[in-house]
Amino acid sequence: MKTYQKYPDFLQQQRFAEARQGALAQLRNHPRDSHAWVLLSRALRGLQKDHPDLMDGWYLYGMYQLRKSQAVQQARQSFGKALALVAEGKNGMDPAIGSFLAMLHLADAYRLSGHWVEAKTLYRQVLQVKPKLEAVRRIIEDMDRQIVQLADDIQRMP
Repeated sequence: MKTYQKYPDFLQQQRFAEARQGALAQLRNHPRDSHAWVLLSRALRGLQKDHPDLMDGWYLYGMYQLRKSQAVQQARQSFGKALALVAEGKNGMDPAIGSFLAMLHLADAYRLSGHWVEAKTLYRQVLQVKPKLEAVRRIIEDMDRQIVQLADDIQRMP
């Protein structure tokens, strides 16, 4: 995969990688309502504005939105944009994002918003790329069980 063209020298790549790791740590470790999240949101929006073709920025902002859990629709849009950029050949610094992570979290966002057909389709595509992701297999199995349970409940209704 190609790396993003606006980061040609090693020092810039290293700075971006450190900023990305910091953003991911922020997403994992801080309470959802902390001031740090406000700063992270501003930084990620600035990254999107300054580098609209950088897939990593769209992915990280999607992760932020998904973790905030109040903007699933916006998360779907950001993950979708990241995947669209990959389809255009505009990859980022982390090849895992383009190969399966954006797709995985887009599937999560679809599932969380009740769009299970789209979610299952994307989860299956993730398994084509990473067949050993047992967590994804369990998600699909749980979704299938819930669908069967729902169908049974509907049949029992008077």
